[in-house]
Amino acid sequence: MATIEDLPREIFHEILQDLDLPSFARLKCASRRLNQFLRLEELPQWKRVQFMQAADRFPHNEDLLACYRCCKMLPRDSFGIGQRKGKRRKFGSVPARDRFCLGCAAANKLYGHMEAVVAKRGEEPRFLCHHCGRYGSRFQRCGPGAGEDGRWVCWSENTYGTPSLGGLPPEVIDRLVSQLSYKDAIHLSSSCAYLRKNVDYSHVSVESRFALVAGKDSEPNGTAGTQRTNVCYACFRVRPSEMFTIKQIYTVDVQRSRPYWQRRCRSCLYKMHANKDGNKALQSWLRQRPCDSCGTLKHEDTECQSFMCSSTHSASASTKNAVTATIGAQAPHPDDGTARTRTDAMVASQAWIEPRTAGNSNRGSESQAQGISGPRGTKLSLFETCKAAEHGPRLRKLKAHMGQPARLYVLRRLEALELPQAI
Repeated sequence: MATIEDLPREIFHEILQDLDLPSFARLKCASRRLNQFLRLEELPQWKRVQFMQAADRFPHNEDLLACYRCCKMLPRDSFGIGQRKGKRRKFGSVPARDRFCLGCAAANKLYGHMEAVVAKRGEEPRFLCHHCGRYGSRFQRCGPGAGEDGRWVCWSENTYGTPSLGGLPPEVIDRLVSQLSYKDAIHLSSSCAYLRKNVDYSHVSVESRFALVAGKDSEPNGTAGTQRTNVCYACFRVRPSEMFTIKQIYTVDVQRSRPYWQRRCRSCLYKMHANKDGNKALQSWLRQRPCDSCGTLKHEDTECQSFMCSSTHSASASTKNAVTATIGAQAPHPDDGTARTRTDAMVASQAWIEPRTAGNSNRGSESQAQGISGPRGTKLSLFETCKAAEHGPRLRKLKAHMGQPARLYVLRRLEALELPQAI
């Protein structure tokens, strides 16, 4: 016979959306299994705050204060003076919604390490240790001693477990970040305040940062209900269009007199040119160039480390000659009066690499970059070319939004592909 304990987790989540805090407490006390997997955090926050505010003003709780972290009514001594006075005081002009007790502060590290906390007026302050999670007096606080690691006295009880990454020196963190991808480095920096301050994204390879944000440049934006965004190729962040100067938007996206990978946001422009410490960032940005094979940004004096760049290091000269012969054998001769076929995709893609000048020459460069010629001098679109080359579904997905990075990637990859005889 099925019971309420056998319901899926998703159904429990829907049920909790319609319960208030007293009903949630009764359901949690119904059985041991429900008490184990029902958590207070699953209840909507506004319901918890609404109930605790009513309990805080109840006449029988005059000597108690509500903790909005653990949702308990506790004595005043369980709170610091800063949580009982000022805007968090009881019956204040502004209802307190973020008051927390000393226990929640120690469990969630809401006070700083070794920060003085006064529970009663006239008493000696107590200091919270983040390593052991306890409060101690000035003479009992953590310090150099005879602990097992020779650094902290309170660690001698073997209750601390494995030290966290927050204790690593900045030099070790820089070496660790250099081995991570851009996405992993972002996740690492969001783990704690120490890593958020010391993780430097400049140690991540340019290829990894470009791979994460390049697709955002070709996605359609500015639709209803969304904010227009652009990619900054100096800090490799997707930022609102208001963060870019009019000159950057006009020269790169409208006039196209500069390549897309030279777009920079206002913060990077100020950091590189107005800040005295921006010379290093400016020199790193000036060294960025697209790879000759896959179009991924890299430093000009280094080899491309992108996973898409296997053709650059593995393709031989015979492969390039085979691709040229496959297309050139079926192309009409220029003496016949027909249009000459371009057999080198590198020539067609050069329009997206070099800065283009304004005028009618832009139209000619764009027409060359739209595709390669077929057997009878007919133009094939990029999507048809990729499909004929049997490069896989990854390139066929680019039909919906074929931006500059996508065009560059397709044309550069076609050079190392052996096209079938059907073209």
